Amino acid sequence: MELLQYYYFNKMAEFENLSRAAEALYVSQPSLSKMLSRIENEVGFPLFDRHGKSLQLNEFGKAFLSHSQQIVNHSEAIQEALNQVAHAANRRLRMASSNTSLLNRWLYDFIKKAPDLGLRHTILNDNQAVMQLLSGEIDYAITLGQLVHPELTSQLLWTDCYQVVANDHSCYAHLEEAYFSAFKEANFFALPQKPDFPRYIDQLAKQAGFVPRIIFESEIELILEILPSLDALIVCLEQSDTFYSRLEGICAIRLLDPFAACDVFINWHKDKQHNDAGKMLLSYITEDLPNLFLKESQLGKQRHRHPRYAE
Repeated sequence: MELLQYYYFNKMAEFENLSRAAEALYVSQPSLSKMLSRIENEVGFPLFDRHGKSLQLNEFGKAFLSHSQQIVNHSEAIQEALNQVAHAANRRLRMASSNTSLLNRWLYDFIKKAPDLGLRHTILNDNQAVMQLLSGEIDYAITLGQLVHPELTSQLLWTDCYQVVANDHSCYAHLEEAYFSAFKEANFFALPQKPDFPRYIDQLAKQAGFVPRIIFESEIELILEILPSLDALIVCLEQSDTFYSRLEGICAIRLLDPFAACDVFINWHKDKQHNDAGKMLLSYITEDLPNLFLKESQLGKQRHRHPRYAE
């Protein structure tokens, strides 16, 4: 039997009247009468005692009704479960970035505006990000520089700049700005090298024409513990890497080299049909992210200059 037959039978049992049941079901009374005959033929027993248009469940009908109600209830529960899964998928956002610092300035603000979203973040290099955008494994990738592929589209978020951070006891602490070549004799902290993940310091030093003297490689939390007391420098992004602002006795030195400027992009598949979560993110970076940067600039949270936000 079809689910619709169980549903119609339940209505006839509820109203015990063909005309009223037909009216509630928005069908004609003759059509409903034919449906009842079809049901009884399929089960092989009369289910109602008829008195004109009035109906009264007999013993067969009462036994049938208890199972019929369970079938309809289970079908509704299944649909509700599927609707919940669909709703959760519609509110799920899958993101990747080449560095978590690219999310520091704005992701918390976005989550506050959309607290019911489910978000998954992954660290990927550029090649991995391209492959996962094309396969649909992620919805967006936040990267330094644009991901170039004919099936991807990108939007410039902001233009950042590399800087050098030192403690106040450093021999470089008097500098407010400098070319990176000025630090060719300096000691540096750096993150550990990882395959396919180029480090800021290596890229800058190569373009400045020297090999950096790295005296300590570790994750950033340990570097920050040691930075205030040791005469060594770290390279970070001016607007994105906000971790150094937690420390006292620290100064940031702006780099003047043209290659020190870098663009932060959000990338996605150009044919991607975004769910609600994806549309909310695109709306946020268009409407709210510029205002967030402007607010921080007005509050003086930037050490050297106002954010150069992409118009």
